[in-house]
Amino acid sequence: MDLDQIVLFWTSVSFLGYWKFIAILTLLIMAALYRWGSRRDALLFGASLLLAESITFLAKIFFRHPRPLDGLVPADDPYSFPSGHAMIAVAFYGMVATLILRRWPQKKWLRVGVVSALGALVMLLGASRIILGVHYPEDVLLGYAFGAVFWVIFYSATRYT
Repeated sequence: MDLDQIVLFWTSVSFLGYWKFIAILTLLIMAALYRWGSRRDALLFGASLLLAESITFLAKIFFRHPRPLDGLVPADDPYSFPSGHAMIAVAFYGMVATLILRRWPQKKWLRVGVVSALGALVMLLGASRIILGVHYPEDVLLGYAFGAVFWVIFYSATRYT
C-alpha cells in the first residue's frame, strides 16, 4: 500500500465523522423519528448534536490549540482541541445506538452487533484523525470524553419516553 492509498482509506473513515455528513444523517434521523411519532426524541436528537457541535466550535476558539504541523491532509480550521470528529462520533453514533437498542430491545444479536459496529467505527474515526496528522492523541481522547457527555445527556433525557 502506498501513501496515497493509506491517506484515501483514512480520509474515507474520517468522512464518517465530518460535520456536514453528520448533519445530513441527523436531519434524516429526525425526520424518521418524527414520522414514527417520536417527536420528543427527534427534537432531543437534533438539539443534543447542535449543542455538541456548538461547544466544539466555542472550545476551539477559546483554547486556540494549534494543529500538528505535519498533517497529511488540510484541516477545516487551524485549531485542534478538542477533536470535533471524535466528539461528534461518540455523541452521534452513541445516540444512534441508543435509538436502535430502544426500538428493538429484545434482539440480543442486534444489541451486540450495533454496539460492536458503532464502537469500532468511533475508534476508527479517532484513529483516522491522529493518523492523518490533524490531531494530537489528547485532542481525540478529550473529544471522546466531551462526546460521551452529550450522549449521556441524550440517553438520560430520552430514557423515559
